[in-house]
Amino acid sequence: MAAHIHTLSIALDKEIGELSEKRVALLSERGFQVIQKVDGQLVVVVSGDGSYQLHITPNNIICALKLELVESFFNEPDEYFGIFSEVIETLMLNPEGSIGFQIEKSYDAPRDTLEKAWTFLSDPEPLMFNGGAISVGYRIPLAYKDYSLRGEVKIEPFFADSSKYFISLVLQSEVSSSLDRALESLKIIISLFRSYEDRAAQMFS
Repeated sequence: MAAHIHTLSIALDKEIGELSEKRVALLSERGFQVIQKVDGQLVVVVSGDGSYQLHITPNNIICALKLELVESFFNEPDEYFGIFSEVIETLMLNPEGSIGFQIEKSYDAPRDTLEKAWTFLSDPEPLMFNGGAISVGYRIPLAYKDYSLRGEVKIEPFFADSSKYFISLVLQSEVSSSLDRALESLKIIISLFRSYEDRAAQMFS
């Protein structure tokens, strides 16, 4: 079944400090193309091949990939995570941080998802809200203590098109760690998302 990614954001939260002109120049020398600067508080750069953008602030680095590269990122996260290492090395920062991840993705379904979702409940009547409710979905808080990850997942009909369903996952590491450990956290998040994809496909089949 076809799927469409609406949002993908990978962030490394860490103390970076003011983004001075000297630091911006270091990024340029490293091959990053600077496309926006805001008073030492934001620098937006793109890679030489245009495959990703980085939004660098005093508190984090956010990577936005071209959507056609997302599957490649899922399969080879090490390659893309090296982007963060490169920025940290260029700006001469401590090699540590905490990972943040957000994805929103919709999928084709074999039946009307607004109707199918009602079957998730043994007794939907208490949630009908005087006839105003058109469907239901799951919003599940998550806390993986073994991995120090916290966030939420949503699995629901895609309300803009009832022939599709929708998954949203947000997870954030609660501790700062080495980049190697942050990469391991990212791999765990990807694995968790894949498991939610499998579960949702079964739910809406």
